[in-house]
Amino acid sequence: MTNPDLLLAAMGRAPMAMALAFMMLSLLASAQTNSGERPDTAVRSMISSVLGELQRWLDTLRGDAVLTRQLIERATLPHLDLNHMARYVLGSFRRNATPAQCERFRRALRAHLLRICSQSIETYATELDQLAHYARVHTWLLRHDPDRGTATVRVLLMAPRLGWIHLELQLHSQDGSWKVYEITSSGVNLLVGIRSDIQAQLRKDGLESVIRRLERRTGLLSASHNPPARDSQRR
Repeated sequence: MTNPDLLLAAMGRAPMAMALAFMMLSLLASAQTNSGERPDTAVRSMISSVLGELQRWLDTLRGDAVLTRQLIERATLPHLDLNHMARYVLGSFRRNATPAQCERFRRALRAHLLRICSQSIETYATELDQLAHYARVHTWLLRHDPDRGTATVRVLLMAPRLGWIHLELQLHSQDGSWKVYEITSSGVNLLVGIRSDIQAQLRKDGLESVIRRLERRTGLLSASHNPPARDSQRR
């Protein structure tokens, strides 16, 4: 990959905002909401739940990278819409992918997001503590399509010494609740950055090589039973 840690490239442009975006993406995904609620009301409820959870996590997890990773994996990543995310990141390259490759890519993307969220807690624990204890929250409903079950909500967070932090959340209704699948923070979009980087690699090296590289870097390669194969995805 052009950078072994995609977090660094994205955070180079907006470090604190992106760390919060990664954290919010993970924690918001685990919050329980009702799809019958107005999306902005649901988001306000999510934020309150997230900030309370963040307080408890920081007290327990500070300095414990292993526990941080385990709790994020158990409590939040299962609630992300990873199928949607993986389809978006692969784009047109998904057309020629086998079902096995799609599943391996989804698992590798999941592991990569787990790494990002874990590192965000470790790197920005002090700032996240300020946010968790002192943040004021404002939300606005920008778009809502009840027929399609989609919505866009703007969030402004204000905390001492952090100033204003702007987030824009994309949600859709799934299984009776609102799910967050994308967050933009200060103009930086997590999935767009990952998609751009990975698709550049796909054009250069092909799908099988990219999957195996992600599997190595996230520790999944030893669990992959797929034998090395001739990569037919090179473009």
